[in-house]
Amino acid sequence: MRFPRQTFLTAIALAAVLVAGSIQSAQAQTFTLLHTFAGAPDGASPLAGLVQDAAGNFYGTTQQGGITGGVCANSGLNGCGTVFKLDPAGKETVLYKFTGGTDGQFPSAGLVLDAAGNLYGTTQYGGPVTAKCGIGCGTVFKLDPAGTLTVLHSVGSQAGLVMDVAGNLYGSTTEGILKLDPATKAFTVLDSTAGSGAALTLDASGNIYGTREFGGITGGACGTNGCGIVFKLDTTGAYTVLYSFTGAGGDGYNPASPLVMDAAGNFYSTTTEGGAPNCVAGLGVPVGCGTVFKISPSGAETILNLNGGAYPVGGLLLDAAGNLYGTMSSTHRPRAGPAESCSRWMQAAWRRCCTNSQDCPTGRGCSRVWLWIPRAISTELRRPGDPPVSGRCSRSIQLVLRMSLWPS
Repeated sequence: MRFPRQTFLTAIALAAVLVAGSIQSAQAQTFTLLHTFAGAPDGASPLAGLVQDAAGNFYGTTQQGGITGGVCANSGLNGCGTVFKLDPAGKETVLYKFTGGTDGQFPSAGLVLDAAGNLYGTTQYGGPVTAKCGIGCGTVFKLDPAGTLTVLHSVGSQAGLVMDVAGNLYGSTTEGILKLDPATKAFTVLDSTAGSGAALTLDASGNIYGTREFGGITGGACGTNGCGIVFKLDTTGAYTVLYSFTGAGGDGYNPASPLVMDAAGNFYSTTTEGGAPNCVAGLGVPVGCGTVFKISPSGAETILNLNGGAYPVGGLLLDAAGNLYGTMSSTHRPRAGPAESCSRWMQAAWRRCCTNSQDCPTGRGCSRVWLWIPRAISTELRRPGDPPVSGRCSRSIQLVLRMSLWPS
């Protein structure tokens, strides 16, 4: 099973970022543009977060860019994706360009960095072509400091990895929740019925926690797919649903981001929908602007304050003082019209899928790669000074959100 996720194919500029373990005070922060991706042979569409080494260098992936010939030219993408390094001065180095072969293509998640400087990550597609996966099921890979890429496993994911103190990797693929020893390539499926579209979280005892965008309670706002859950997989293999989202009474639904854990064992993350019903999707459907939530070790939920934005699709970071940091993919603009924001309409269009040939390019239909919206809506969403658009929404407003852990 592949986990649905929206893909924004805009030219994204990499700016000063929030990185776990290196967050400074939110007071008097200065925004600095470090690098603007130019597209192939440079990277394009960096959707995931960054990791930082002790020298202050940043490492990340781009979904596109890099090599554009061969398989990559036939994929409909602007390249098969890259792994890059950005030094503190903003100088970029492309460390690896995916070929779309056995190494994979379309890396959608961030990286894990070990003490020796090796990088680990996943690709969503590529790898061996099988009857099940016509363009490959993706890969789990290692990239050493010399730039040599080693495929550790030939089924990948859009979700990232997490590493324990012993150096084992954990993640979620179409096979279920996995454990992988990079040194031996020993691969173990811990639970074939569980999975997540986001990176997993480990506690000090080795228990695994995660979110699942769908499943759980069905009916009402949850529809037939369910509103999503927070789960635990303990070291004995016992699977427990810690919380099932309801989508009712201000509760959120569809959690698509990883969890962060504080010292007391509480978890924090976001839901893409739900909360106060003051945001609307395409065709005026009220869905809420999303929520930021806290789940206690016993499974009790608290909805935290979320004001001024909508659709918090990214994960959160937690500093030593207990403040949460995150992003929202659009501004909050309540209205009764057909669309409230670029990303909110895109979400509605994604779930409906486009069927009108005027809305979708001929021959493409509606896919994971391209998401088209009607010309009238895209024109309406333009801001003063924006260039003309022709059917595709090309702007997503990113806001940085700082919140206290106390509910409003």
